[in-house]
Amino acid sequence: RVGPLHVKEAGRSDRVSVGMALLARGGLHLCLQQDGSIRLSDAPPRNHVRPAVDVTFEHAARWFGPASVAVILTGMGSDGTVGARRIKARGGMVLAEAEESCVVYGMPKSAIEAGIVDRIASIDQMPVAVSEAVDHVAQTLR
Repeated sequence: RVGPLHVKEAGRSDRVSVGMALLARGGLHLCLQQDGSIRLSDAPPRNHVRPAVDVTFEHAARWFGPASVAVILTGMGSDGTVGARRIKARGGMVLAEAEESCVVYGMPKSAIEAGIVDRIASIDQMPVAVSEAVDHVAQTLR
């Protein structure tokens, strides 16, 4: 409601598209396909969780590389760091939530300490940060 992206929980018929942010469903990994379609997977947990954002980020890095923007928000552990590192290596961008707005600082802290984060923003600043990152990536790809 506070940013320009349409945000929704991913369904089996969804596709990656400009202006949309898809969230993984509880209990299922969100896998991206080369054609932009998504697949929901009940593969074993990663980092002790399912869905694991590392799974989604690894697919994004593989298929979309420099057109990817990873966003790591509040959460326990280090899930997201491995996948975000792959996105960064392929030329994408990585954003992380600032400590002061996190309920649990584990996931953003892990990515920040790994040195792979392009921008840190509080949760209230994140919609603008995401929009600016997407614009930057789009300009870079032109």
